[in-house]
Amino acid sequence: MKSFQIVLALLLLVVLIACDRQPVVEPDAGSETSISDSDSLVEALRAAGATVEPAGVLEDPVFQTEAQMITVNGQSIQVFEFENEEAAEVAAGTVSQAGTLIGEMIVEWRDAPHFYRAGSVIVIYAGNNEATLSALESVLGEPFLTGVGMFPSETPDA
Repeated sequence: MKSFQIVLALLLLVVLIACDRQPVVEPDAGSETSISDSDSLVEALRAAGATVEPAGVLEDPVFQTEAQMITVNGQSIQVFEFENEEAAEVAAGTVSQAGTLIGEMIVEWRDAPHFYRAGSVIVIYAGNNEATLSALESVLGEPFLTGVGMFPSETPDA
């Protein structure tokens, strides 16, 4: 009887995790900018008036692909380039509704993570700086998900 309860509890856990997946929302179709990689993202952000600097490679990326780090208006941004749009869409589908589970990896964000996808690129910004959010949304559209941070800011940074 006890083993049956353990199996049932594990099955329930698997179902709950599977149900927590966030459906993928396509980026704003009205956007004139075509983002295909981190270089085109940097160009588009600079054209939108943002200050953008390279910041290296992320050592432990949350997706199974290399992540470039950039700063946008002084804020850290993670940029993931996938082989194609389909691979990016599949990866975006592995993000839970809270943004704290990506695939099988549990992530604890310091501040609210904002997930964007354009073409074969996924961008993550964990913060609430209005200028940075505005710049990202101007070239990537609305985030497909805004998650939960451990220490969310009470008010967005100006």
